[in-house]
Amino acid sequence: MSYENNEDDETYMSGNQIMKQLNLFEMDGHLYHLKKNSSPNSSKKTTIDIYGSGGIGSSIRDAITGKTNYMHKVGSRDEDLYFKIRICTGELPSNASTFFFDSPEQCERHMNKVLSNETKQVWYTKNQEAIKRIQKSD
Repeated sequence: MSYENNEDDETYMSGNQIMKQLNLFEMDGHLYHLKKNSSPNSSKKTTIDIYGSGGIGSSIRDAITGKTNYMHKVGSRDEDLYFKIRICTGELPSNASTFFFDSPEQCERHMNKVLSNETKQVWYTKNQEAIKRIQKSD
């Protein structure tokens, strides 16, 4: 059973629908389970689920929710609207996906990491340029 919120057309899924969606992500090979410290200063481990996007030309997928944005494509300038990371620590297969977040701070919270202010500032500058570019084209 699903419920719709007519104010913003967001669809709410039941537990069974969520499990079916989760199984789809596992089948497409873009759902990863990482063991990470529960906070930057902790040695206690927790499991983090993270959803990756496919290769060039595929739709960008939110790293936390797994929701796909069919209008934004991997390998396009749409990527500048997102904070993206790759995990190259050996925890994932070498062909693992790129992970897209709404912001560096969202990435920090989800991944239990602290990013440098320089990294954040570079992204915010690039993101604002992308937003202006899109507004000009509309």
